[in-house]
Amino acid sequence: MLLNFEIFVVWAVHALSSSWVSATSETSDAGLNSSTLCPSTSSCTCQSSIIQCSGLSSLDLLPPSSVAEQLVVLDSQLPLLNVTLLQHLPQLRHLELTNCSIGGIVGTWWNPHLQDINLASNNFTTFSLNSLDGLLGLRTLNLSANPLRSVLPHPPVEARLQTLDLTSRHWNCTEHTMTWLAAWLQRSPPRLLAGESETLCEETRKQYRTMDGRRLVDVLRLTQTMLDQCPSAPPFGCSCDLIQVDVAPTPAASPASAESGTGGEGPLIAVIVEVYCDNRGLTEFPPLTDFGPVIGNHSGYQALTALFLDGNLLEAEDANRLEGSDFIHRFSILSLSRNKLQTLPLYAFDNAFQKRSFNVDSLFLGGNPWLCDCDSAFTFSFRTWLASQHKLIRDRAEIRCGAGALSTGPPAGPPLLTLSRRKLCGGPQISWWDVAIGLLATAVIVLMLKFAYDVTVYRRTGELPLVVRKLPW
Repeated sequence: MLLNFEIFVVWAVHALSSSWVSATSETSDAGLNSSTLCPSTSSCTCQSSIIQCSGLSSLDLLPPSSVAEQLVVLDSQLPLLNVTLLQHLPQLRHLELTNCSIGGIVGTWWNPHLQDINLASNNFTTFSLNSLDGLLGLRTLNLSANPLRSVLPHPPVEARLQTLDLTSRHWNCTEHTMTWLAAWLQRSPPRLLAGESETLCEETRKQYRTMDGRRLVDVLRLTQTMLDQCPSAPPFGCSCDLIQVDVAPTPAASPASAESGTGGEGPLIAVIVEVYCDNRGLTEFPPLTDFGPVIGNHSGYQALTALFLDGNLLEAEDANRLEGSDFIHRFSILSLSRNKLQTLPLYAFDNAFQKRSFNVDSLFLGGNPWLCDCDSAFTFSFRTWLASQHKLIRDRAEIRCGAGALSTGPPAGPPLLTLSRRKLCGGPQISWWDVAIGLLATAVIVLMLKFAYDVTVYRRTGELPLVVRKLPW
């Protein structure tokens, strides 16, 4: 009798437990699949802690949920992502919004749990990491297959990110806003740029055509090195631009590999770097001796630097520093317009031009107060030099007199090349050289006349000239 009672008790407890578990399971499943979690639309499905939708026009169709950890929205029309609408999913850990036509992010959000965001295949052209500032647990960001041109940095978000996917072939590698990526990849612990080999630059202008198809990371690293070497700090304040790049061939490249097109390629190096120092109020040339790390040491790819120093306060002694410099032998463009130059080391430029390669292209000297003085040898040498270098000096029409005894003020007169010596000197003035030549000519004429007179007297009278009679015999 007692045994039967115990069996009955055990059976009753088991029945009650099974009934409670079944009820709990049904309640839980009902809660996960009820309208409190899933929108009342057939385009969304909910299972466990995952919400998956497609064809949405707004995220406000999603009701609040304290259990949802993953939200996947596909093939929807969400031109502007209002992240404030995601605040009602506080446990969200994974967010995927792909092929949703998103072009921007508005609103603010705070979520310490969200670790993974996938925004691939949308319409972002510019993305600011600042929009993710409230995501304290963010580790992975996927922005692949967007028409992105730049991603704006935000140090707090950079510090949290561990993996970034920017796979695209349309990056604008001429903007300096992306150089933060090169520094981010050097952080510790190591960061991962997914799809690095497929993250490529696109030609934005013809002058940057050599960057087309280059890996974004390689160009950014080169750009960062260039910026580190650029004389941008006071008192110079110059700006630098990477214009052309190329792959340096390695000495170990074999003829076979060269013919097959495989192997033998070295790192990406800069071929042309332009330095802009115009209108900075400079009183001396900026240092341009530190570009070695940018250009590289391969003899086939020396620096073809274009330097613009227009509108500064450079004087003749500053220009004299070009003599003997490496720069004067390898520049492609040098612009010294609108400074305070009165003279120029012509022999230094002559030497450089005689040794020039096809890279030397243009020299601009207009708008300076050039020395125009009849007593100055430079004035006439400069005029002759300008005429001989007509292919390289592109603004000869703007080279005018502006200094010297005969100058009338700022260089507003006719071009120096159009002035004859008479016009240049302002009239028939006689220099000491002219006087010396005149005196010498007069002396020669007098001596010739005296000689003719003495010869005539000797023939008629046989009398020797007085000078001859006075000579001791």
